[in-house]
Amino acid sequence: MNRVMKMKKRILAVLMATLMIFGIAIPTTAIDVDAATVNIDFSGRIQIPNTVQDRGVGKFLIDGKTRAFCMNHDKESPEGPATSSIQTDPYIAKAVYYGWQGPGQWSGFNGSSDAGIVFTSILISQHETGEPSYIGDWLTMDGANYGEFKDFVESQSTAQSGTTYTRYSTGDNDYQMLASV
Repeated sequence: MNRVMKMKKRILAVLMATLMIFGIAIPTTAIDVDAATVNIDFSGRIQIPNTVQDRGVGKFLIDGKTRAFCMNHDKESPEGPATSSIQTDPYIAKAVYYGWQGPGQWSGFNGSSDAGIVFTSILISQHETGEPSYIGDWLTMDGANYGEFKDFVESQSTAQSGTTYTRYSTGDNDYQMLASV
């Protein structure tokens, strides 16, 4: 029995040595994905009702056409050149899919772009960072209710929205990242 154990250890040692040699001899290659360069267009802010000294929510378009939303409400609004990358987060994927101008846009926005942009941005930012923590289900804009939007998004499966979204970053940590479908 002792002899069998010694043999197993030797075989394992030879196998490990072989794997190490191949690991050193064969260079590893990382898959290098080129991030697309885009331009973030910032067109002002929407003031959040019933908030004191709030900076509001930024309105962003990517290359003048794709709506994008704040991911960190506490950071500065980006503008200008940025890179885009595909990220996986089912919650954010649902938020942008059912958010303002998403393919499955929630009907409860009642046609209000201000409510749609604010609610979508706040939902993503609260998921990412917990901020702004002072915004709750009570927030109402143009007849639309944030709590109802949040409940709607959270009740949806990822069958329609998928689990990925596009993230935009300037590469400067002082500025927030943005998300879109």
